Amino acid sequence: MGKGYVMDSAVCALFDMGFVTRTPAVMVALFRSNVTEHSLVERHQCGDFGDVTEARCALNRQAAVSGGEVVSAYRLSHEASVVQVVTSADRSTTHLRLLSEAPQDSAR
Repeated sequence: MGKGYVMDSAVCALFDMGFVTRTPAVMVALFRSNVTEHSLVERHQCGDFGDVTEARCALNRQAAVSGGEVVSAYRLSHEASVVQVVTSADRSTTHLRLLSEAPQDSAR
């Protein structure tokens, strides 16, 4: 996505997000990097899944249509951190956390 490009999640939303939660550590990292939570959530919901594998992208595209967990990852430019955005299969919640905070079995 080019710098300065603005998405409108009301127009491009591929799936419902549910209740959005975040960890304190991710909020600190976003603040230090001058990145908004909204910008990452919007990218996630609009199908820009960030720094994930092609296989994960394919799973996300399928999950957006037929249900299933949607997982995105975004590297913060001024941090050595990666923010993971995970929307549950039932679309009740979306959680933002640092990849380093993710349980080992879900660190994709």
